[in-house]
Amino acid sequence: IIENEKIKIKELEKDFGFIKSVFDLASVKEKIAALKKEQEQEDFWQDNAKVLKVGKELKTLETKLDKANKLETKLSDLEALVELIEISSESEAA
Repeated sequence: IIENEKIKIKELEKDFGFIKSVFDLASVKEKIAALKKEQEQEDFWQDNAKVLKVGKELKTLETKLDKANKLETKLSDLEALVELIEISSESEAA
């Protein structure tokens, strides 16, 4: 059973790697940094339309990145849990 779960986790990790490449999370991080830097400009807050546009885009990108980070953490936790179960099963069998 544990071997099946390990295979499923590896498949999920592969799928997640594909998702990361499709969403290009590295460029998402760069875009977030650029938008935050733009918000720091002295005259940024004078243009309400720009404030709303940048704020909306920043929120969308941060939500995407947050979801990806949470998924990556859950995958890592799941892998650790399966390893612990495997170790526990081995020690009980001994």
